[in-house]
Amino acid sequence: MKNGNKGQISVYVCGMVCVFLILIVVVLQGVRIWESKAKATQAVSGMVDSIKGDYQPDLFRRYHLFALDKTYYGKGEGYLEERAKEYLNYNLNSKHSLYSYTVDDVMLVDSQPLLEDDLTGFKQQIEEYMELKTPVGALEAVVPVNEIQQVTEEERAFQSQWEEIEQEIAALDNPALEGSVDLESIKKLIGLEMLMNPSQGEILYLVMPEQAYEISKEEINTGELPSQEQKTSYPVLDGMTISELEEELCGIAYAMEVFQHAGTEEKTEENHCLEYEVEYLVMGKDSDFENMSAVAERLCIMRFVPNAMHAFTDQTKQQEAQAVATVLLGPYGAAFGKPVSYVLLAVWAYGESILDVKVLLDGGRVPLLKDKDSWQLSLEGLADIAIQEGTGTSEEEGWDYEMYLTCMLATMPDANTKYYRMLDLMQLNIQETIPEFRIENCIYAFRMQAEIQEGNRVWNMEAAGTYETN
Repeated sequence: MKNGNKGQISVYVCGMVCVFLILIVVVLQGVRIWESKAKATQAVSGMVDSIKGDYQPDLFRRYHLFALDKTYYGKGEGYLEERAKEYLNYNLNSKHSLYSYTVDDVMLVDSQPLLEDDLTGFKQQIEEYMELKTPVGALEAVVPVNEIQQVTEEERAFQSQWEEIEQEIAALDNPALEGSVDLESIKKLIGLEMLMNPSQGEILYLVMPEQAYEISKEEINTGELPSQEQKTSYPVLDGMTISELEEELCGIAYAMEVFQHAGTEEKTEENHCLEYEVEYLVMGKDSDFENMSAVAERLCIMRFVPNAMHAFTDQTKQQEAQAVATVLLGPYGAAFGKPVSYVLLAVWAYGESILDVKVLLDGGRVPLLKDKDSWQLSLEGLADIAIQEGTGTSEEEGWDYEMYLTCMLATMPDANTKYYRMLDLMQLNIQETIPEFRIENCIYAFRMQAEIQEGNRVWNMEAAGTYETN
């Protein structure tokens, strides 16, 4: 019996040892599989971080934006996937690795371009950058919303009065009055013909008499620009919520910081397809000359409203204009003197606006609303408007050219347009050194999928990469 028991105990002990050995082998194998998979997971995560590190350097250096060019400067999406595959092979199959991996496939999926979702990723990065650089509360100093709204309200209030004046002026074009009132002679005498119907080029030569000849007329190629893809629009300041307004303030301040304009004192040595970039954001024309001409015309109109408000309410100017009109009309002065005096007041206000724009483009400031002391142009000086020089205000008073550009950006009919035009300039400027670059290929978020085999096990893994902070 004892010998029999010993045999049973030996068998039992051997069985238990075998069970423990099997259990140990299973545990070790499980640990090996877990470690193998963990290493692959870590490698996929590192692969995504490595790809993120290949962000477009010029976008970051010049415009403080993180985005990945998924084509790697025209080499194609497949090049990015090959780089990812090389990264995995290098990290998974090092010389001292205990495992042997095979990377079967790597794919880029669910990429989110800057141009999609109404430029959500683009706008968010702008807002984050500006909030770090300038708190939203301080943006009111950069973007004078209250003053912009004040100008808009004053313009609306004057609009009804101006419509009545225009009707009286239009009545002078009655064919029955031809021969009695020689309006063409009056126009030539006071320079009204050029001032009331100027072309953009004529205005630019008036307000920038020396620089206008040097402004480039070379046109940019607009065929493949991001702005051609714009499909949606947003209202201007009046219809925005608080969060949309904050986003808009950030966008305007960002544009004024990273893009140069006619008032920029220290221009960068970077490549620029257009010298007057903010002017392009506002007008969207194909050349510097066209953009500056359009801005000069817009400035004259912006200044015309407050100048006309003063001219048509100042009794001294009204009397002077009516006296000149009566003299010009001769025997018809009593009948037509008043409406012709309106014409003279309008062109007088527009001539004053031209002097204001000269001051602005020369780096000076002009008061938002004029009075007798700040009015510069005499009625006799209209004929010599081309050689007249304007005088500005002190540094503490009035608006300068940059503030008027800010106002133009803030009152664009479509608030979304300027963002697309920003991307236009970014693409064109970077293409000066990298012709293959396209904004449409730039992404701010993506996912990478990888199929990895180790032994007889196959894992389908993925990891997400994004430049968003929240």
